[in-house]
Amino acid sequence: MNSVPRGTFLCRLSLALLVGWTLQTSTLPADAQGVVHRAYISASPSPVRFAGEDVFSIRTPAGLFSADERRLIVERNLNNALKATRMRTPESVEIEIVNNLPVVRLGGKHVVTIDHLMAADYGITRFELANRIADNLRRVLSDSVKIENYVAQLDGDFLTHPYSPPSLREQWQAARKNHAASAYRKDLPTDMISSGSLKDQGFQALMKRDPVAAEHLFRAALRENPENQRALYGLGLAHMKLGFKQRALIAFEASSYLDPNDAEVHIAMGQCLEALGQDKEAIEHYQTASRLTPENPEPMLYVADMREDRDQIGTSVYELGAPNARASEYVRLKRKDQLTWRLKRTY
Repeated sequence: MNSVPRGTFLCRLSLALLVGWTLQTSTLPADAQGVVHRAYISASPSPVRFAGEDVFSIRTPAGLFSADERRLIVERNLNNALKATRMRTPESVEIEIVNNLPVVRLGGKHVVTIDHLMAADYGITRFELANRIADNLRRVLSDSVKIENYVAQLDGDFLTHPYSPPSLREQWQAARKNHAASAYRKDLPTDMISSGSLKDQGFQALMKRDPVAAEHLFRAALRENPENQRALYGLGLAHMKLGFKQRALIAFEASSYLDPNDAEVHIAMGQCLEALGQDKEAIEHYQTASRLTPENPEPMLYVADMREDRDQIGTSVYELGAPNARASEYVRLKRKDQLTWRLKRTY
């Protein structure tokens, strides 16, 4: 066998890796190129992303968790903290000392603990790293428009934008394409007013953060067709945004009656019932949504978050490990996180 000089071999290897990387990136969807979402799991540690922005990196393991697992946990901590607080400003980021370690909090909620290994990887002290991370979070929070748009999709508006969770993005894109294929008719006048067109305008108003206009449009759609199931769903979303939870629940129930297999309605009902303090009923609807859309881990994670908030960790771990639990990286990581819950949260 002919030997290959070491320099030539390394050159060929580098070229092969470069070509492979180029082919991999070129096959990504157009809207995914250039913006890799926070929740994509890669072979190498990637930055923690917050509202689409890189804020810091985690390159060291801690306890039972790898660097990538820590990153996903911290990103989920950020999202949960952002949803839980009403003060989404730079002032909501604080640093506290817990067990002699600096802890970064957002709105009073735990985000990340800075340990010795993490600081050593950066070559600075724990407190300097904590301040650097806090400053990066404050920088992102200073863009109030971006933050409100980001929170809107976390709140269940089901809006498509560059920060949408990957688990839902494909579903939304497919729904949009299916709607275009079935609803668009060239032989119909474009200015025709119908229950369907009014319903579509209602969702457009929700996307523009105008729940008042959306409510009027959904009501108009229902006057044209009282059995417009998606208009009832949209009316419920508008009521939720306006703070009318009981009205929203009535609309969601009517929508679910017309189509019991609409998973989005069950998720919305779960959120509404959770806001009303009806935990048992909320969990039932989340679980129904999970059965209807097993490819979407979000409903199962909603239940896990509810269990965690109520110190029902044992129940949550059992549910996440049940045979019918979905083979999702998010679900697996949530269960692993809860198995060590409050024992030593070094992430």
